[in-house]
Amino acid sequence: MVSLTTFVAEWTNKGIDFDGMYGFQCVDLVQQYNKECLGNPTFSGNAIDIWTTYPKGSYDQIVNTPTNAPQKGDIVIWGSLIGQYGHIDVCISDNNSNNSFTGFDQNWPLGSVCHSQAHTYFAVLGWLRPKTIPAPTTGGVSTITPDETNAIQVLTEAQKTYSQGNLEGTANFLVGQTVELANTQIGLTNAQNENTQLTGQITDLNSQIVTIKQEDVDAGQKELEAEKALAAEQEAHKADVTALQGQLTALQGHSGDLPAPAPVKSNGFFAWLTHLFGG
Repeated sequence: MVSLTTFVAEWTNKGIDFDGMYGFQCVDLVQQYNKECLGNPTFSGNAIDIWTTYPKGSYDQIVNTPTNAPQKGDIVIWGSLIGQYGHIDVCISDNNSNNSFTGFDQNWPLGSVCHSQAHTYFAVLGWLRPKTIPAPTTGGVSTITPDETNAIQVLTEAQKTYSQGNLEGTANFLVGQTVELANTQIGLTNAQNENTQLTGQITDLNSQIVTIKQEDVDAGQKELEAEKALAAEQEAHKADVTALQGQLTALQGHSGDLPAPAPVKSNGFFAWLTHLFGG
């Protein structure tokens, strides 16, 4: 985010065509301011439409009256008395009177680029005041801390209440903000303690996971070694079977070399019986 002062210096005497349509319109300047300085959602419609379509969560709507005036950074909106589509700009002056203020305008006068322009309150509907003005950044780094930003917002709200003549309301607001800040600090401390406990539990769980993984690795190694031993034993048995088969084949090859069995001589008694019975 950039400051309004930086934004004005950047775009003075330059034209802004934010949506790439219809050239340099007054709404284009405010859209660019909204993007660069506030970071709020984009507006929709013509200048006069923004009085009702503005993002309610980002702005407070303040109606123009004879006794009030816009502040620097407010988005001022005109109605149809100055034209069908109205007009819109950014207030860039401090300590504005009830009669006039200075805005950062485009297309006022018709066809003009970004420039400072003095205005009366004729046809002014009112202005949109940003609920939050982000701290300007330098090189992407905020120039103030988040705590300082919160403190500025609290004091700004208190100043609004006080400026309306409500001293008691201002005091109550500041007391309420102090109590809320204390409660927030307590909640933050408790959250930090819980975070420390959770970190310790996570560390213990990680240690257990490492142990379990190592046990799995050891079991896997043992299983692999057992499989290797069984494979080696099977290979040994295969070798023994192969050797026995070789021996059997060798024996079968030499069986033809064995001598024939000797003939058995006939017994004389059996020969007589054979002759007697005519065998």
